[in-house]
Amino acid sequence: MQHKDPLLRFGVWLDAEKILTTEAQTATRQGIDEEIRAAITAEESAGPTDGRIVVRRCLGRPSWLLDEPAGRVPARAASGGSSQ
Repeated sequence: MQHKDPLLRFGVWLDAEKILTTEAQTATRQGIDEEIRAAITAEESAGPTDGRIVVRRCLGRPSWLLDEPAGRVPARAASGGSSQ
């Protein structure tokens, strides 16, 4: 049975061409998994982030949407005016 997964086929090709053995591929994959798990663990230990901080960092400026009480739309937004 042929593998349809391109990553599996690529791994078979790497091994057949003696570029990277199956054992080396497995070791590489395990190393990558360990690095990812360590990065996730480090971030999780930092605790949750205030969503407003995330939005401000993404936008590069504060957003009036974060500072307005829920359900209340300022006149400038309701009239289509710019918030800048």
